[in-house]
Amino acid sequence: MGANAYEIVHMGNYTTLLDARYVQISSAKPQSYFQSSQQVITSGGSLTIAHGLGVMPPLVQIVIQCVTAELGYSIGDELVINSTLVPGSGAGVAVVPDATNLVARFGSSSVIQILLRKDTGVGSTVAVATWKLVLRGPKMTTYAAGAINPLAFARGDIEQLLQSAERSARRRVR
Repeated sequence: MGANAYEIVHMGNYTTLLDARYVQISSAKPQSYFQSSQQVITSGGSLTIAHGLGVMPPLVQIVIQCVTAELGYSIGDELVINSTLVPGSGAGVAVVPDATNLVARFGSSSVIQILLRKDTGVGSTVAVATWKLVLRGPKMTTYAAGAINPLAFARGDIEQLLQSAERSARRRVR
């Protein structure tokens, strides 16, 4: 869509004019989905993982999966973590997505994250060797199921299209 393009979306009795720069995230639906295999976490290391989506995923979920029981967690338990650095500790992970890869950079500490114990709720450090990293991300569309696919129109066409939609809505009401 060009700079003067807009999307017209028909939902129920409403017609919405959307500036093409914005996406109504509540109507975005995953087209396909990527999930990495378990990745080894290396202090100060990095990973480059091809996702195959063809576009940058708008959301990336960072998960650590328990491979050796610790802190009340069982093998197979997984935790969603944030892309952050734990202040003053060197612990953390940052993930940078692009149209081809997810690039993960680990903090320099031997601890990947500080989190709550599953059994007691006490804050504890998570050892790198007892967890594996998994990254997930969707490829999204921008229109809702059941809605007419958004069409791009030049500004001059918008008024005519809105009038046509209003006439159609009045006919349905009768």
